[in-house]
Amino acid sequence: MEDIQALSAAREKLLLANIKELNEVYESLRIKIQDIKERDSRIRSFDEILTRANRLSSLGELAASIAHEIKNLSSPSRVCAAYQQYEGRGQGQQLRKYIEKESERLSTVLMRLLDFSRMNEPNSESLDVNAVVDDTILFTEHHLTRFRNVHLTVEKEKDLPLVMRTGFICSRPSSIS
Repeated sequence: MEDIQALSAAREKLLLANIKELNEVYESLRIKIQDIKERDSRIRSFDEILTRANRLSSLGELAASIAHEIKNLSSPSRVCAAYQQYEGRGQGQQLRKYIEKESERLSTVLMRLLDFSRMNEPNSESLDVNAVVDDTILFTEHHLTRFRNVHLTVEKEKDLPLVMRTGFICSRPSSIS
């Protein structure tokens, strides 16, 4: 009977030691998980900062390109001089159509730029890849073709399926007025 009691006491002592060790492991894991959560939070914060910095960088490049576009269309003396030159050759209507087309393009670029600059909450949306390509070309074509001597040839597949985009996105106008 003493052997059974000694064995029972040893078993209880071993069980208590195992429980103590498990509690220590549990506490150690709890601290590590808390540390990982804090690091994850810092990483997410840095990611948001980098996303905003990238967006600002992109906006700076786009602003330079768009400023050039605005400068070209907004100089009344240039428009008047060009109109007189074209009118003298009987091409005033052609210039008027060109100015209207370029004004509409400028308006579209400015509206898309404003939409791009608005930082929305993270969410998901379905995107048309061809529309994203069109917007990218709209924003960069002039800069690439004029200043970088790049020739653009765009071939898009029709009827592509929509893709899901998750993260910070800009709102896309349903129509431009």
